[in-house]
Amino acid sequence: MSWLSFKFQNQYEPLKRGVFIWKKDMGNIEESEKFIHQDVPKIEPGLESSVGPLWPPAKASSERLKGIYTLGVVRDVHDLNNIFGHLQNSDPNISRVSLRAVVDNSFIKDIASNGDGEFIEAIIPLEGTQEAFAPTSIVYFGHNNSNRTPVTEEIEQYRRNLFDALRIIPRSADEVLERPKADGYKISICKLPENSSLREAILDQVTELYARFGWGRVEVSKILFKSSNIIGIATKDERIVSAGIAETAVIPIGSNTLRMVEITEAATRDGHDRRGVYTAVSTQLLLEIAQRSKARNIFDGEVDVVFGECNGNAKGVLHTARIQGRTFATEVGAQFGLSNSGILPQHVPISGAPRTTRYNDLFPAYIARNKLYEMYGKQ
Repeated sequence: MSWLSFKFQNQYEPLKRGVFIWKKDMGNIEESEKFIHQDVPKIEPGLESSVGPLWPPAKASSERLKGIYTLGVVRDVHDLNNIFGHLQNSDPNISRVSLRAVVDNSFIKDIASNGDGEFIEAIIPLEGTQEAFAPTSIVYFGHNNSNRTPVTEEIEQYRRNLFDALRIIPRSADEVLERPKADGYKISICKLPENSSLREAILDQVTELYARFGWGRVEVSKILFKSSNIIGIATKDERIVSAGIAETAVIPIGSNTLRMVEITEAATRDGHDRRGVYTAVSTQLLLEIAQRSKARNIFDGEVDVVFGECNGNAKGVLHTARIQGRTFATEVGAQFGLSNSGILPQHVPISGAPRTTRYNDLFPAYIARNKLYEMYGKQ
């Protein structure tokens, strides 16, 4: 019996391991390979921010109620009930509730042992950040209604994709950047020029890159010109052929401040995939984040954690995260008695490889400050 005062009637079943069978309506696997380097949510209102609302939770894109608990570190049942109360959302227009909070590590184990770990979807430890957060983790709490359930066969394929990625040995930034540079690509951080015509030219190229996913000039301009975003690009023959975005955010957690960066919205032009370009772009972002952080230039301080919510259906994205030395949340759940955690089920729709469900299942992968500096802060 749960120690909390309620349970949900429409639980999605725990993700189970089993034999993978690709459904016929999943589409041609060979065709889907064209999109392994894409990680782009379908355009919806509010897309220019992946972090979303803070507290209290608010409606977000993709029929979600979303929020980050800012009242302090969650350490007891009172705080937990404050969070869990929002999981009981009854709005018919909301099919998923996704909440994040910084939770004391020992209390996470208590939650798991008392039967409420089913609402914990993923855990990102904050060890190696600031002292105030050393014994804590960012926890994703979530609940989907009955018509927003993952397909077991697809989840098993995504686990296979992740298993393949986990066998990869991380590489240094120099190794990652060397390959595309040898092929004539220039990897850099997009510095928008003062000249308006040059700025417009860059906007035109980035809009062209993302057009296949339904993004228009207005949506791209919001992302490109947002001061808290860092844009990594790859160019060849003076044309932008790949781009990725790092969204910086500062989150109040009680009297402390959490600084995090999400690597998101990445795309590579046809004909330039499988050349290490996407990996190089996001690696350049990590180098830039480390440099800015060491200079205390992430909202006037140092970053605590860099993460990405990786599309399980995009093998290139999973491989890149591992190459860069990021840890997947699937790797840490067992430490808290939650070995099946590490997946955000049916979180958002992402353009790319075929699937039978309306939304994609994501795997958070992170790198905390100490490891970020170790791998990317020496350049």
